[in-house]
Amino acid sequence: MDMKPTSFFNRARRSDGASTRTALLKAAGQLFAEVGYAAATNRAISDKAGTNTAAIAYYFGGKDGLYEAVLIEAHRQFIDLDTLKAITASALPPEKKLVTAMKLLADRSRRSSELWGMAVLLRELIQATDFPPSSLFEEIFPKIVELRKLVQEATGFAPDSPEGRHAASFMAMPCLALMLFPQKVTQLILPEFRDNPEQFDKYFTTYVLGGLRSMREASSDFSLKPDELRKDIP
Repeated sequence: MDMKPTSFFNRARRSDGASTRTALLKAAGQLFAEVGYAAATNRAISDKAGTNTAAIAYYFGGKDGLYEAVLIEAHRQFIDLDTLKAITASALPPEKKLVTAMKLLADRSRRSSELWGMAVLLRELIQATDFPPSSLFEEIFPKIVELRKLVQEATGFAPDSPEGRHAASFMAMPCLALMLFPQKVTQLILPEFRDNPEQFDKYFTTYVLGGLRSMREASSDFSLKPDELRKDIP
């Protein structure tokens, strides 16, 4: 009888396992986004994923572990560390790097209604669970570091300085409004940008860079002269 190599079956099992894990992650993410952590039962998650409830314990150690994995994946949907590192390491001028990152953040924020991860993150922000996982902070912190590097290159603010921390935070804040109210912002507040995201990005980057310049010029402790920060919008 013709027998398949053991390695074939090992690869098949690994493939099936990865597929099941991915299905559970997606199903849980969608349910957590729709009804929240407490209301999403293991049975509902496993049924949606097309598997059994035991798989949740097997792959994630239980519902808490699954939620932790969902939060991490949700943040990756918003912004991926490798993408940020690629922007930081690119040969673009500092302001171009910063604008590239801002456009990426704005795009993901605009599309928040299309990505279950955005709804999960917003639920966690508004109705935080009792166990924010440390691994989520481990996922977020390196991205904050990269954003602060981009701000430093464009403004001269040291990443660990109050100005550097504040500048990076203020840069991301307008995106929060888009995440919270994507339809309201595009339909009621800024309807002219609904079908023109490129124009929105231009105004968005102009607004943020203008604020960073003002912070830069108001700072009494800096290594660059205010006029060394470019005045043109990339």
